[in-house]
Amino acid sequence: MEKIDSLVLKALMSCKNIEGYKVMKFPHEENSYFFVITPKNNVLCISRTISFGLDCVLKYVPSRKNGQGCKCNDEPFYKVTKELLETLENEGLKFASYLGAKRYKNPETFFRRYCYRADELVEAV
Repeated sequence: MEKIDSLVLKALMSCKNIEGYKVMKFPHEENSYFFVITPKNNVLCISRTISFGLDCVLKYVPSRKNGQGCKCNDEPFYKVTKELLETLENEGLKFASYLGAKRYKNPETFFRRYCYRADELVEAV
């Protein structure tokens, strides 16, 4: 079992304390990513980068043309705030719109249909 990275753990803890945002993770496995459901009902995946920072991907309905999500940041980030989550989400939405990618109707659709082992995901408390 992989140990959770301290930077990822700090980011997860920060996100779960931001009002309006919901954090989902796998309970039996410690890893280097987690999901954030935003107040606009989008799904962001926050993960560790090779360069020891964090990246964010906005998830959308998979297609051959557009893949399954777009990166929301150009540079790695190291701390998560409400303002940063809003900026990341907006940047992801702009790029997804530019691509013509289709958004999920709601986060449950993403977790139910497209997330491997979604039945094991729990809200981080």
